[in-house]
Amino acid sequence: MTTIIFLLLVCFIVVVLLLPYGLISANPFPTPSGQWKVGTSDFIWNLPSHSGIIAKIWYPSNTRQDIHSPYIDHLDRTLSVMTTGLSPLSKLILNRLCLGRIQAPSMIDATLAQSQHGFPTILLSPGFGGVNFLNTFYALEFASHGFIVVGINHPGWSSGSLLVDGSQIAFNKVDFNNVDRADTLFAEIVEKKANNLSAVLDELFHLNATIDSWLYQKINPDKIFTAGHSSGGSASFLACGADSRIAKSVNLDGFLYMDRIDIAGVGK
Repeated sequence: MTTIIFLLLVCFIVVVLLLPYGLISANPFPTPSGQWKVGTSDFIWNLPSHSGIIAKIWYPSNTRQDIHSPYIDHLDRTLSVMTTGLSPLSKLILNRLCLGRIQAPSMIDATLAQSQHGFPTILLSPGFGGVNFLNTFYALEFASHGFIVVGINHPGWSSGSLLVDGSQIAFNKVDFNNVDRADTLFAEIVEKKANNLSAVLDELFHLNATIDSWLYQKINPDKIFTAGHSSGGSASFLACGADSRIAKSVNLDGFLYMDRIDIAGVGK
């Protein structure tokens, strides 16, 4: 009887460990519907007053290779921050059997396609605690249709912000229990995120004007858009109203904070 119970326990453990492996597809993303293949690159920008912005860029490419890239780059480093507090076994299952298997239909550091007038560009801003790769399915689709898409981590407001040297950008602890203060505090966070978007746009315009840059004359400065979800959507809306370079914004389920926006920009 003891042997049978032991074998049943072993079988149960094996099933629990392998179940995520079987349920999660290694290629869950649909093939992008556009004419272009998709390239992807990662950058860490230490911009004035905006140190440690981690950007993931998707872009149209002429490459003929059909190679998939990891959904999460630098998996161990990234998830070491995002999974703080989980048991070693839970981390193993999540890292290796689940997220570590997922691939995206894009090629790392593929050559950016040529464009006579530059490509339209979208800045993606994640919600509270969100990271730059969460909107991968949007980014792949837009890039395949000729958009440059830039997803960013907001330092201090994104989980998993780990720099190349191994240093960690700690997630800011925020107390929203004070109801009277909570809305003002959240609005301040949104404003900081909006400033990050403009800082990233400064850098993109600089690269677009730099002859030896891989983005030289690849961005159409008249077709700049922002988009985001929740606080990221609020930030994209706020940035669009304040930054004349941004043509349009998509705010997915985020507050508007009309008292903080430049009313002249609302029409966009």
